[in-house]
Amino acid sequence: AHIWPTWGEYDIIEGVHERTNVMTSLHTTEDCDQHKASEPSRRQWMQTPDGFDATNCNHVAVGQFENQGCSQVGPNGSIGSTFNRGGGGTFAAEWDPDG
Repeated sequence: AHIWPTWGEYDIIEGVHERTNVMTSLHTTEDCDQHKASEPSRRQWMQTPDGFDATNCNHVAVGQFENQGCSQVGPNGSIGSTFNRGGGGTFAAEWDPDG
């Protein structure tokens, strides 16, 4: 049986409430911190309640919203009604456990 979040959760397309920016998120247990992810200038992270980048993927990370994990934010209009009016699109992800 899969006991969440022991094996983690990878949300390729995640939207919250009325947001117009898609998020790609990881929800894990401890020891999954993305603060050293390569190409940081090309990423926009969701913010913590205190306005810092939420790069700790632990679903109970101190200083982050409950179950926040680490989420990268896509461009405006990448989810929701604007995205739908534009004809939608295709999302893809690659899972590589070896890095």
